Amino acid sequence: AEKRQRSIRTVRTQLTHIFGKLGVSSQTELALFLATLTQLMTKERRPSEIAEEWSGEDRGELSHHTIETGLHRLSYVKYGDPSGEPVLLIHSTTPPEMTPEFRTACRDAGLLMIGCHKPGAAGGSSRTPKDGPDEMAGDYCAVLDAENITTAIIAGHCSGGLYALAAARHLRHRAKGVLLLDSGVPIQSQRDLMRLPKSIRRTFIPARYMPEILLVPHRIFAANFKRSAVGEAHVVDYFFQDSAIDQDLTRVDRKYYEITRQIIEYSFSDVDRLVADVCRWARDWSTALDSIGDMPCAYVHGERNTMFRAEAIEAFSSKSDHSTAFMSPGMGQLQVYQDPSAFLSAIAWIQTSVKQRSA
Repeated sequence: AEKRQRSIRTVRTQLTHIFGKLGVSSQTELALFLATLTQLMTKERRPSEIAEEWSGEDRGELSHHTIETGLHRLSYVKYGDPSGEPVLLIHSTTPPEMTPEFRTACRDAGLLMIGCHKPGAAGGSSRTPKDGPDEMAGDYCAVLDAENITTAIIAGHCSGGLYALAAARHLRHRAKGVLLLDSGVPIQSQRDLMRLPKSIRRTFIPARYMPEILLVPHRIFAANFKRSAVGEAHVVDYFFQDSAIDQDLTRVDRKYYEITRQIIEYSFSDVDRLVADVCRWARDWSTALDSIGDMPCAYVHGERNTMFRAEAIEAFSSKSDHSTAFMSPGMGQLQVYQDPSAFLSAIAWIQTSVKQRSA
């Protein structure tokens, strides 16, 4: 009260309002709540500077493209087999270049990969965070047109899965199927929310019910990440707080530390959009799945990915005759970077489903 030149009564009233908004009942609970948002614990310092970039262009030819639509400037990357099966891979929080190993695997599997940047990245036009999956479906259509691609499999990585579903709905005549890579399944109830790991629950609960409070802690995270190598290491370690298998990878293998670092750096380049996408992801997006009708839909997930339980994804996918799940045994959230075989198997399943329907 002295520092802010307010009366004690005024400060107590302000605290009461804060308690009500955050669902806590004391200053101690408030301090613990804030600590869980900003306490980034690590036992060691791991510098980000490494000799070899994980997204280097040494394998799997990678080209960068920018197009003008009249309204927006769109940026995307292209790699794989130039004459292969087109796959539009939509990223909202991860860099679309993936890894040299992933690009090579896609090329060897006969896939032409188009990886879309989020708005404002890699020379693309910025857009308001309110412009979400439905508003951006036309952008993906423009990218396909620019590449003279008539039909494609549409895939989404993490929260990009919501963008893939919207694109498939709006471009129904051009979408062969949908692949949801580490997107999980819709959180349909409060019970589903409470089953999430603590660190994810701490983000998804306010994202669903009080989205306005998420911006400040995410900006704090972004500031800590950018401030120093130590701050960066803290955030990387916290990123997989509830996933021991992934956290161990980032602690012992510099490649996976760098992959995670670049994912976080890409996400934090636009904190407002990151928060908006997390809020969309935390909602019940069952209607988005229902809207694609009987289009083939494949879920790809790490068997030990604690963000979304593997059994929940398998149960959800089994409810429909036109969907299935592909699990990477013994892997967590970094599974697609460790071994893209589940991703390729899901693509092959969609291709087979399309052929069977045509027959």
